[in-house]
Amino acid sequence: MKPTTLVTLIFSLLVGAALAGEPAQPTLEQMKKLYPAAASFVKKPLELGGHTREHIEEALGFKLDGHDLKTPAYVVRGADGRSLGAVWPTDVHLPEGKYADVLVGVDTKGAVVGVLVWGGPVPAIQEVAYLEQYKGKNADSPIRVGKDIKPAAGQKGPSADLADSVRRAVLVLSHGLLKAHQH
Repeated sequence: MKPTTLVTLIFSLLVGAALAGEPAQPTLEQMKKLYPAAASFVKKPLELGGHTREHIEEALGFKLDGHDLKTPAYVVRGADGRSLGAVWPTDVHLPEGKYADVLVGVDTKGAVVGVLVWGGPVPAIQEVAYLEQYKGKNADSPIRVGKDIKPAAGQKGPSADLADSVRRAVLVLSHGLLKAHQH
């Protein structure tokens, strides 16, 4: 296969996933922004069967999307091979059918270590200063605008949508990956 054909194929796959509303798979550089000391990121399927899925959906107040169930997470490993936590790509649905890609990282106890947002039409929810407030939140935190999250300036709706996405990621990682892979 010619290099230009391969580049075109990869681009088409990425654009197709984006148009379908599927979260973009994170790059190593993006994952390293959340975990700079990571030695590796090991792709793992989520274990969201039966009771686990029901528990997450009950806590969220809505059903997980089909792509939530298929999107793998990445276990973050340190130089000594121990798990440092996990990252999960998701997305945030914004007004007018737009969306942005989101990457959420949590430590081994399920506390948020960082959130990265890219590709969306609302720059205010991508600002580092705004995203810092998610650090330390966990599955027991409300992660709701007006409770423990302040909206980005002039962006209450998109901020609430992002908070829902981060909450979904925290619950999925905490219950669908970390508990299943603790060792």
